[in-house]
Amino acid sequence: MTRSGNLFKKATYILAIFVFLLLLPGCYQPKKDFYRFNGESALEVHAPSGQIKLFFEAFPQKGILFSINYKGRNILEPSRLGLTNIQNKPFLAQPEIEKVIGRLFREQQAGEAADAHSYNEMAIYLRSKEVPDRRMKILVRLYRNNIMAFRYEVLSGLSENIDINGELTEFILPKGRKNNFFSGMKGENPVQPDTHIDFPVWFSSRNAWVRIADTEETPTASLRKTGDFTLDIISETGTVINFFPFPFPWREITIADSKQAIINTENPPSLKYRAR
Repeated sequence: MTRSGNLFKKATYILAIFVFLLLLPGCYQPKKDFYRFNGESALEVHAPSGQIKLFFEAFPQKGILFSINYKGRNILEPSRLGLTNIQNKPFLAQPEIEKVIGRLFREQQAGEAADAHSYNEMAIYLRSKEVPDRRMKILVRLYRNNIMAFRYEVLSGLSENIDINGELTEFILPKGRKNNFFSGMKGENPVQPDTHIDFPVWFSSRNAWVRIADTEETPTASLRKTGDFTLDIISETGTVINFFPFPFPWREITIADSKQAIINTENPPSLKYRAR
C-alpha cells in the first residue's frame, strides 16, 4: 500500500472514532476554558484568576450541592442550594441538570479595575424529575478579583401561583478546623453559636478569609449560625411567584488571604440589586 493510502486509512479510522463519540450520549463533552463536566450531574468551574474552583452537583437523591476550593484548600464543604415551598419541601423534587450555558464577560472600559471585574458566568438550568414543568436556573458568576456570586431564578411552574417559603441555602465549613465568625461591615463583631446574623457575615478558615454578603438594598434574609461549622440562610418573608423568570437577590462570596484584602476589594458593578 502506498504512503498516501496509509494516511487515508488512518484519517478514516480517526474520523470513525470521532463520529462514534459524538453519537454515544454522555461520553463526549465539548472542551470549555473554565468549566467541565465530572459525569452527567457534576460540574467543576474555575474563576478567571484560577484561584477559586466551584464544584456543583445535582442528584435526585442528594439534592443540589456546591463546594468551594481556594488555592487548593477546601473553604466550603458540599452545602445545599435550592428553594422551599410553603410546606417546607424542596421546590424541585428530585432535581436534575437540564442544560448548562457558559459565557465569558469582559468589562468594556480599560484599566486594572475593569480587568478585575471580568467574570465567567454559568447558567445552570435544573428541573424536577418528579414534576418536569417545575424549572429553575442558578446563575453563577466567578470574578477575577476572587468574588463568587450566585442567585436563583424560578423559570416556570404549574398554572397556579407558586409559594416559595424560603431557601435551602447553607454554607458548611471544613470540620476539625478552628473557624472564627464575625459580623458587621468590616467583620468587627464576633458571632456566638446559635444566633441570627445580618449580612454581611465573615469567617476565617484554613488561612483564608471569606465574606458572605447579600446585594439587596433591603435584605430579605439573614443567616443563622448552627453549631461551629454551618450557616443557614433564613428568609424573612415568603414569596408568591406569579411571573417568570422570577429572580432572587445575588449572594456574594468574597475570598482573600486577609480581611483587609476583602475590605479593599471593589464590588463589581454587574452585581445589581435584584437585577432582572
